[in-house]
Amino acid sequence: MGSRIMHAIIAYKVAEALNIQDQATFIIGGIAADAAIMAKDASHFYSGELQRFTRTINYEAFYKKYKNEVSKNYINGYYVHLIADDLWLQGFFIPWLKNRLEAKPELLNAYHNDFKILNAQLVEHYHLNEQLSALLKEPFEICYLQEVSHEEVTAFIPSILSDLQYDTEILKIPLTVFTMEQIVGYIETSIEKSILLLKQSSKNNLSIQKGY
Repeated sequence: MGSRIMHAIIAYKVAEALNIQDQATFIIGGIAADAAIMAKDASHFYSGELQRFTRTINYEAFYKKYKNEVSKNYINGYYVHLIADDLWLQGFFIPWLKNRLEAKPELLNAYHNDFKILNAQLVEHYHLNEQLSALLKEPFEICYLQEVSHEEVTAFIPSILSDLQYDTEILKIPLTVFTMEQIVGYIETSIEKSILLLKQSSKNNLSIQKGY
């Protein structure tokens, strides 16, 4: 799945495009699914089986379950996270990455190393270090979800802030599994699809227009 920095960037850009006033809550919602310590499958609303190539993320089931929660920004941000992870699952993991990791287990270290490099490169690419650092320190609203607790989300935030602290030398290290163009394309497609799906809901349109 996409890294927490990728999700923070996607959520920030969606909130910006839709003129969301409480960006902090929207972004926290946008990273919350990854905060679950044990129940990752539940927090990501997986359905289907990897071995049968039917694995998906049922983001519509999540939205149907929680669309009436008071904290619309948190729910919408979480919804965006699931949309982006489904794109990663269908576009990267199932078509080729799963096969390569199974055939070459040593590739896993390179995969994680690319994520560290990409975190820095993407923050620089979108010029978002100061904005994300500031927003992640602002007050935000978390509503109760069965899949991930308030405590897990709160404890997760320092990890994201840590991702934003990097030595600029990392920007010079080449990627070995992904390319920057691939990941930028993934991020921008996630933004476009999230905006489209959010706008399709009349309730979301109302909350967006009012800046809730």
